[in-house]
Amino acid sequence: MKKIPFPICLASSLVALGLWTCGCSRFESSSTPAESNANGYPRPAKGEFSVMTFNVHQYALVSPDKSADTLEPKPREETDALIEIIRQASPDILAVQEMGDPAAWDDFKSRLRSAGLKNYTSEEYLRTDPEDRNIALLSRFPIVARNPHTNDLYTIGPTQFPVRRGIIEVDIEIHSGYRLRLLVAHLKSKLFHEYGQAEMRRNEARLLCNHVRASLKENPGINLLVVGDMN
Repeated sequence: MKKIPFPICLASSLVALGLWTCGCSRFESSSTPAESNANGYPRPAKGEFSVMTFNVHQYALVSPDKSADTLEPKPREETDALIEIIRQASPDILAVQEMGDPAAWDDFKSRLRSAGLKNYTSEEYLRTDPEDRNIALLSRFPIVARNPHTNDLYTIGPTQFPVRRGIIEVDIEIHSGYRLRLLVAHLKSKLFHEYGQAEMRRNEARLLCNHVRASLKENPGINLLVVGDMN
């Protein structure tokens, strides 16, 4: 693989929360972090930007009193903690897994804005999971190309399966001289399946790898980042 001119560096991880952050160098960022480094979250240095990927563990709206007028995320304490973590990290690009239906996605974005994260100007939301555990992203930089993968199929024995949650592929223009291709995935969980959860995940990973190879074949010097929950 050809070394890209703007190396992407993994800065830290919080495995218990399913959260990763990373930075990418050599550009001037116009965003201002919401907090200082005192909160413990890594900050992009001058000329860097940050990317966070987070499994939000089925962010869905429910009604505590069985009324359609009182829908809110459940449980509320976990939702507040989730939003606070993202507020403190204040990533330039945020990828999430297990996002609920469009109403839940709108609620999530609204809560981020209320927490002070108001400058996400671009988004991608991919709804393919029958259980509405979808993938999505927000970006402070413009998305200039979209190539969602929703029709990838693989075969185990006589049975054909789709990549259940699909794969997001977008090109993000960090500035006029730097574009990033970002792929977001959430591979098959380790829950039991009669066809073998490990074999299903292996096939999904192979198809994800095919998209990476296709990007590198198209442009060996591409700035490419793959994030998500790989289970």
